[in-house]
Amino acid sequence: MTHEDAIVTKVRAAVAGQVAFDSLEANVGHQAVARTPSVPLAIIRRAIVEDPQHPDDVLMIDANTADVIYWERPTSDRNPHVVGVHVKRDGSRRIFFGVIPPP
Repeated sequence: MTHEDAIVTKVRAAVAGQVAFDSLEANVGHQAVARTPSVPLAIIRRAIVEDPQHPDDVLMIDANTADVIYWERPTSDRNPHVVGVHVKRDGSRRIFFGVIPPP
């Protein structure tokens, strides 16, 4: 299993297991690149674009978004690829994938 597979598998398991937002980093076992409220949603919204390899799992921040956390996925691409958890105000959550383009 590659490191990327391990990160994605752990994030998927955390989403399926409804792990509390404050416990996600410990559950995944890696420090997140960014998370709310340390990084405001407005910054996260501008930082991440769609990962063309995962067009059905994009981050869609809206008025119902409560929290977001994400980790870097090691790739050979020039721009960092990420996987994360998007938590809605109703407690629902989903995995997302994205790319952080150059500034």
